[in-house]
Amino acid sequence: MSYLGLDYGAKQVGVAISEGVQAQGLVVLETKEVIPRLRQITKAHQVHVVVLGLPEGRFKPQVMQFGQEIETQLGLPVVLWDETLSSRQAQTELVKRHTTSKRRRVQEHAVAAAAILADYLSEIKTYDKRKKTFSS
Repeated sequence: MSYLGLDYGAKQVGVAISEGVQAQGLVVLETKEVIPRLRQITKAHQVHVVVLGLPEGRFKPQVMQFGQEIETQLGLPVVLWDETLSSRQAQTELVKRHTTSKRRRVQEHAVAAAAILADYLSEIKTYDKRKKTFSS
């Protein structure tokens, strides 16, 4: 099953993909043109579920509305997932890679989307293990 991870920003949306247990940053899209591009990406990668990072604070209502728009426009289920510290994780990862500050600004949303998606995938994997343990 393929999953798409998204990190919503006022100007840009980071996109990550997973076709297994590994999540990787894919692209950063301009927020104003995101739905048509997401339609192309979800078809090309045969995505079944979208995992959208949900922030606390002022962007939360916008992100929730964006999630509803994705469900309506793309016909895919959207899982809202806590994105706490995902941007910090992305910055740390990009510094470790010795990425220039200019390049970090470009890649940050995609790396944050990958962190959000990786966290979600880790959680459902853990849940599946627990489920198997409890049903034994």
